[in-house]
Amino acid sequence: MSKKEEVYVAYRGKGELVAVIKATVPSSLEATESFKIALQRTLQNWTENSESGREALEDRDGEFSVEDLEQWQGHSVLREYLKREGIENLSIETFLSDTFVWNYDDSLVKKSNIGG
Repeated sequence: MSKKEEVYVAYRGKGELVAVIKATVPSSLEATESFKIALQRTLQNWTENSESGREALEDRDGEFSVEDLEQWQGHSVLREYLKREGIENLSIETFLSDTFVWNYDDSLVKKSNIGG
């Protein structure tokens, strides 16, 4: 089964926080919705069947979000559960959008600036 890295989610949370989730997955999880369902299923199994998962869920008052996943993403037991679902190399990077100095639609080159 071939796998490749996919970028799945640009998540806008409270305020202006943006999280980008990356993972190496099989082709069956390339679609964003398929990946999300597999991730939710993995987290459900992890929180039901492992001490660390129960601890993580309890620590977050019974609700586990992308923010929480960012904090737990490197945990070895969680990584084993992810691998069973076909998800590897999960990484989450967060950015505060007020730190960006340009907009998505800012011009990067203009015809009027070419060739003098």
